[in-house]
Amino acid sequence: MNLRKLYIKTAGLLVAMIGLYGFTNNKSKNIPLEIGGSNYPMYDVSGYLNAPDPSGAWFDEGNLKLVIGDFHQDPDAVKNQLKTMYQNGQRKIALILWHTHFPQQNTDNTFGNIVRSNEYKLPDQQESNLENILNEINAIGYDEVFLRFAPQRSANPGNWNGWDKTQFAENWNFILNTVNKMEETLDASIRRAYDLGLELGGIDTGYTSQYIIKLWEKFKINFPALPAGFSIAYSARRLDKLIRILKTTDFLPSEYWINIYGSSTDSLGPTAAIRHVKQELNQNGEGHKQIAILETYYNDQKQYQEIIDAVSKHGLKLRFIMQWPFNRNAKISHFSVNYPANYQNYLQP
Repeated sequence: MNLRKLYIKTAGLLVAMIGLYGFTNNKSKNIPLEIGGSNYPMYDVSGYLNAPDPSGAWFDEGNLKLVIGDFHQDPDAVKNQLKTMYQNGQRKIALILWHTHFPQQNTDNTFGNIVRSNEYKLPDQQESNLENILNEINAIGYDEVFLRFAPQRSANPGNWNGWDKTQFAENWNFILNTVNKMEETLDASIRRAYDLGLELGGIDTGYTSQYIIKLWEKFKINFPALPAGFSIAYSARRLDKLIRILKTTDFLPSEYWINIYGSSTDSLGPTAAIRHVKQELNQNGEGHKQIAILETYYNDQKQYQEIIDAVSKHGLKLRFIMQWPFNRNAKISHFSVNYPANYQNYLQP
């Protein structure tokens, strides 16, 4: 084992020991059961952040450098950022794949934040990128990887005017082939989980409900042992809707993934969101299931405390907290830091 790997493994052991000591000595029994980490969609958004009009610069060439889409352009940047996040205490990582069918005249593999799905799989370059990223995650020692699929534009069933059999087949095979590549590449010791529809949970516009049912059934038949689900952007009754939809199949997820922002004084913030999440779980006989915060503000001590207070008050089982690289009160939408290097405010006290 070389010195770099020895340093990383030793740092990981120390963080794990500190986390265990914090857990066993904390009076609250409802602090996160595991250390979380970050959603890692981009490795460089400086062009977007520094644009005179960021909202108009989203699709300008080079402004968004995707971790999976553009890894090959600067692999050392991604590798160094993954190491830094781990050394700063993060133990889980979520990779994002926004995807759609590109128009015939657009032969590029990426456009803004979106990856091409026309061949019913990742383009060869992006598939190679994913493999290289996962190999680096293996070497560093992360304990869990999320892969989050986010259908966009014509791939988003909320935009369909009728059931689109061809687009569904493209979406499903894109997911199937990408999951198979990830399963082939990751070490058996690393937990993996698949968000089959980023924030599609509980959405009923267009053909979203039908899409979720059909996609869920196909995934669970092909991968019965793999943790999977549909993440929810918190809004009242959205979890209830998702559970009721999934109950029409023979499968329910082992845990539920909620994205929570807002504040304690906000109806969308942790205090209200977690209260309603607990109620909606109980109403559907799922109160014994654990949840995870799959997105929240970047490295925000106030948010951590509000989440912990609400979880403790309502007796929810919270497995971990994942952050998005977006600061509370940021003036720019979507991202406010180049990548989510820090996490100390979500580590157990």
